[in-house]
Amino acid sequence: MALLPDRLEGADIELQRWHPDMVDQMLAAVSASADELRQWMPWAQDAANRDATLTVLRDGHDLFDANQEWNYALIETTSDELVGSAGLDRVEDPA
Repeated sequence: MALLPDRLEGADIELQRWHPDMVDQMLAAVSASADELRQWMPWAQDAANRDATLTVLRDGHDLFDANQEWNYALIETTSDELVGSAGLDRVEDPA
């Protein structure tokens, strides 16, 4: 069982756990910000690749259940549009 909930609701934004059926929405959001993302995130170089994005979403979904990463899609509540993504991941303390 995952430590964090599948959804976190706010006034204007809802966080929804990544799911593979979000692939087309995620591709649209990444494409809209591709130039900005490429500056900071190496994965954005291949951001238009549907198969790669689907794999990332599937892996993220599995890692959520494994309590290793908790990735959320940011859904604008007024339009139900996926406008971004955010996540937390477990990092072991090296000490």
